[in-house]
Amino acid sequence: MRHAPDIPPDITVQRPSADQITSFLKRRVDRVAAAQEPSPDSTGPTFPAVHRQHLRLGLSVDELGPDTDEGAKSIRAGARIKIACEIIGTWVEESLMAEVLKTYDITAYSEYAEARAAQARAELALATAKAEAQEFKKGPKGEGSGTKRKAGGQGTRGVDKLKKANTKGMASLTTFFVKKQ
Repeated sequence: MRHAPDIPPDITVQRPSADQITSFLKRRVDRVAAAQEPSPDSTGPTFPAVHRQHLRLGLSVDELGPDTDEGAKSIRAGARIKIACEIIGTWVEESLMAEVLKTYDITAYSEYAEARAAQARAELALATAKAEAQEFKKGPKGEGSGTKRKAGGQGTRGVDKLKKANTKGMASLTTFFVKKQ
């Protein structure tokens, strides 16, 4: 246990309460999440970056379905909470934001995100397998149908002119780099 320094009686010292900090951050997260909800009569601020994130996360109407579906609503609500925590988390410690995020129920979004990530990994594996199969069909380089890929034998004009230059009376280049005595 550390010894507390002597504090004069005219100074008030308060310890921060973890519960109050968590409740304050929850209010901020709720406010940012509420601002993300689409409402036609709202005059409050909107976050275009958040809408782009929704599209990136696959939360569009085309992929997830209309807002009337309860599953889609819970997934979108969880995504709003997660995005709001990421926005607020830029100014707060990660461990503290992780504690705040644990207080919310975002299981629907988490399951959807895991399923989407698994689908993306499967598509990537399939594309990789197709590319490897195509490469295998081509065979090693140099083999093939026997046709050459490049025209050979003809050099550039500049190289040909340099080859024809008469250098008999000229000193070699090494004489230019010898130390003078």
